[in-house]
Amino acid sequence: MNKLIDFWEKYIENLKKEQMPVAHPSDKIGKEYYYACKNFDDYIKLIKSPNIKFENRFHLGLIPIPYIGNIEKAEIYILMLNPGFGILDYYAESYDKELKDALINNLRQELDNDYPFIFLNPKFLWHGGGQYYEKKFKWLIQEVKGTNSYAQKLSHIANKVAVLQLVPYHSKSYIHNHTIELESSKIMCSFVKKELVPKTEDGDICIICPRGANYWENATCNTKAFVCPDTPSRAGHISKNTFGEKNWEKIIMVLNKS
Repeated sequence: MNKLIDFWEKYIENLKKEQMPVAHPSDKIGKEYYYACKNFDDYIKLIKSPNIKFENRFHLGLIPIPYIGNIEKAEIYILMLNPGFGILDYYAESYDKELKDALINNLRQELDNDYPFIFLNPKFLWHGGGQYYEKKFKWLIQEVKGTNSYAQKLSHIANKVAVLQLVPYHSKSYIHNHTIELESSKIMCSFVKKELVPKTEDGDICIICPRGANYWENATCNTKAFVCPDTPSRAGHISKNTFGEKNWEKIIMVLNKS
């Protein structure tokens, strides 16, 4: 079994024993770095609390998303910093069992054949993750050859693309703090360095780093294998304008190869 998948199976086992919120048992996160909301109603209580001062913390009451898509069979890997946060995340995991099950199955890599990238599944496009990735991939969607069907274009990308997060826990924006040394981040970087980077040498896969390449460079000691934007932006757009014509051609070649 892939070490990364095996690592997250331990989180699922721990989740069965413990109530939310819970991090991976190997990740030691101080209370000052996270919110302890168990569900949507708990989050609403937090919002209404008169003494709450909202800070950029991890939401450990949400299922971590260290990766999305088929991490063993994808051909385009997108390196990101960490999953974002929106109130729909709590609502979805509290009231949509199908989506919550899909998030856990994503950790196990027990994936839908048509839409292994769960947030490109049309039935989950309503979710914040679906809205985010549909918008983020809109230029890739336009480049898919061989079909005019929007659902088939989404399915094509869902089978080709995987997203890898440097930090697996949700927060409003990336939390970079040297006092937090997460084992989950270390094992993700090891996966990129040992499993993926060697495959780029033969052109079998493409590793895209829309932004934050310096964080990944510190972790993997190698960004020469990464396709990085000519004009980096905070939004991290995946487009020809951002990556430049040469890099974009490389990405699209991998996207459409059979």
